[in-house]
Amino acid sequence: MGLQLTTVLIAAGAGAVVLFIWSGIAWMALPHHKGDFHPLADRSDIEAALAAANANPGMYCIPH
Repeated sequence: MGLQLTTVLIAAGAGAVVLFIWSGIAWMALPHHKGDFHPLADRSDIEAALAAANANPGMYCIPH
């Protein structure tokens, strides 16, 4: 019983490592996430609005 459990745990760990590596490669290499972030058309208006609101330093996502 112990040998079977050890085999299953080793296989699950190896599968997790392979999945982790594959997902990292897929995230960096495949183009379907390239359009997730877009630059602002007129950044100065947004910067002025944040400065007028005394916003703390950080990362702001618009419209969220």
